[in-house]
Amino acid sequence: IFNLNEALVENLSEIDPKIVETLVQKADFFPWLLSRIQKEGFDNVKQYSSEILAISLQNSQANRLKLGELGG
Repeated sequence: IFNLNEALVENLSEIDPKIVETLVQKADFFPWLLSRIQKEGFDNVKQYSSEILAISLQNSQANRLKLGELGG
């Protein structure tokens, strides 16, 4: 799994949302992100990961379908 920084992904999505779509489709980005969100309890990492997930989904049908395939 990649050790990506959410801030980097957020900035890339502002530059070109297609970059994040490529990341989702060609890397294990959603499983990594979901593992951070599904941990028990609540903290800033979980909140920020949730925000990145929302950003990744809002303008990409392909990303929404990929999340559905993963049971998200």
